[in-house]
Amino acid sequence: GLLDRFPERLGSLFQFLVSLRLIAAIGFANLVTMTSKLDESIDMLSRLTRPLERIWLNSSAFSISIALVIRSIPHLLERAAVLASSWRARSANRLSWRVIVPLALSVLDDSEQIADALKARGGIQSKQKF
Repeated sequence: GLLDRFPERLGSLFQFLVSLRLIAAIGFANLVTMTSKLDESIDMLSRLTRPLERIWLNSSAFSISIALVIRSIPHLLERAAVLASSWRARSANRLSWRVIVPLALSVLDDSEQIADALKARGGIQSKQKF
């Protein structure tokens, strides 16, 4: 009867609500990044995380990290599209998970180059209290 299918229906409702919350969070993040300048976002994030500096968080490093992630997402999507098109050009098979490894390796290579560039320009000063 109805009680036998209750957990199944509850599970479907829970999955729907989680999906809805995820879509809303992505939409809100998209709205914030489209309507504000990156340097304003960095300043706001740095101010919001400044109280956590007493505990463990370097607010300027955190803010710059988030800014780098935001700035690198279009580049990452472009690189994924290039890898997908090269897969389609070389293979008659559908796009496979095998594209993920070259994408991850190229992202790691980019992050290493960005880290080297930051170090060459003085880097982010560590505020560790060990």
